[in-house]
Amino acid sequence: MAYTCKICKQDLPSKNQLEKHKHDKHVSSVRIQDGTIVRRTPNGYPCPGCDKSRANPKTLATHLREHQLSCRPILDAVAAAVSGSPSPGSSESPAFGVSGSTSHGSSASPAVADPTSPSSCAPPAIAESTSPSSSASPIDAYLSDLEFDAPNDSDAWIFQGVDVSNKFYMFQQEAKRLAASGAMALETHAQHLLALSGILVLKPGRTHPDIHKHIDRVLCDQLCVDILMQAKIMDFKFPSETKVALEEMVDQLLRPVNPISRLAVAKTITSLMQGDDFSKSNRILLAIRSLVENLPKHIVGDGPQETELITRQLQPALGRLFEDIDNDIVLRWTSVSDDEKPTSMRPDASVNVLQGAAIGDRIGVGEVKPQYQALNHRAVQKDLVRVAHLAKRASDDSARSTIFSFLVVGDHMTVYLFQRQTSQLYTLVEVTHIQLPYTLGDIPAFLGQMTKIANVVSAFDYAVSANSHTHATHPHTLTDHQLQGIVDSRTSRKRKSVFSHYSH
Repeated sequence: MAYTCKICKQDLPSKNQLEKHKHDKHVSSVRIQDGTIVRRTPNGYPCPGCDKSRANPKTLATHLREHQLSCRPILDAVAAAVSGSPSPGSSESPAFGVSGSTSHGSSASPAVADPTSPSSCAPPAIAESTSPSSSASPIDAYLSDLEFDAPNDSDAWIFQGVDVSNKFYMFQQEAKRLAASGAMALETHAQHLLALSGILVLKPGRTHPDIHKHIDRVLCDQLCVDILMQAKIMDFKFPSETKVALEEMVDQLLRPVNPISRLAVAKTITSLMQGDDFSKSNRILLAIRSLVENLPKHIVGDGPQETELITRQLQPALGRLFEDIDNDIVLRWTSVSDDEKPTSMRPDASVNVLQGAAIGDRIGVGEVKPQYQALNHRAVQKDLVRVAHLAKRASDDSARSTIFSFLVVGDHMTVYLFQRQTSQLYTLVEVTHIQLPYTLGDIPAFLGQMTKIANVVSAFDYAVSANSHTHATHPHTLTDHQLQGIVDSRTSRKRKSVFSHYSH
């Protein structure tokens, strides 16, 4: 019995070989369950959830199960049919099924594919009108949806007499031209990539030189300071006498001879709390107490990997700083379980408002990388882009003007405020960069950063209480697939990120 390809009429000796023939000869793209179209590259099909590629749709579908995603192949013939041929559901459209035929030409009924299976061969609905065989370059296809509306006078962001919104619009045009040239890399061009989604990144002393052609370095730093002052981030001061008492207790805990117990320190910290609410000072004290109770004396092996880092080091500190249970604000480590969104855009951490037993608006997002990836600038910058995109989505979906954001890389955390400035412009502003404690012996250095810790808590509280914005439409957000399509897929440690706090 021969198996005949319905598209080219070639006979294959087995069903498996027919499937391989169709994947190799008649499929150049697949549709992910969230609607993303992934096209075949010289390296195969890139996964929208990580940096890996797979050789064919079947192996991609197997890999996508690790991300709780599925995909369906799209026939080249079906994709081309959009521009004029019969629709995929008509009798004249090519079906991605199997027809079995004898050598005498009699045929059996086509096999019916399960439409819910990740490896299903049923023809999907076609959302794009361009064929993979189009004469346009692959990068042009990725950029086709990127159009920027010129800012208008009624919606301008003016700072010190400078129209920042217009200057940023000019930088967006430059970023798109750079993307079209194929010269972008994640490590070096995160500023440009985020501009394609309408996001201006402001980090003190760490903005890309290309943005300075439009907004000079001094003005970038002044914008950063002004946004933080408007949010009153630096107004809160942790009581100095309480800080001294904490330092004395931790010194007694760490002394080599006759140290006091963790429990004794925890009880004394509790006695330092004022009132019965989750005030800024009380939350910082709760975080210090939790670190005293949970941190190990020594780093084990090569240091904690991501899961242990979250549960042992991060949750004791951040769970106290970034929650207000009395007001239904919770920090969730959603890398474990999150049904809110596709895995390709899932955050490691999400701060949400509870609505009874349901999860409400997302008001904060975070990403985590273990210490061994600190010098992997591609992975770190990818997480920064992800944090910004997640914050944008949260702002767009809930109409919140400010989203709290953070990125942890090993024992360092960078905190941001994401804000909607105009109808076409968002800012991602660095609040502070802080070293987190891994062991008990690191707590004194953590206490030495009390001003930064106070700023982090102030930024969080500002985001929680921020007003809503009134913008009904939102700029396009660069998809994961577009991101992978316009940046260099190769990783190079020689590329240095202007945003990185690691200079090695």
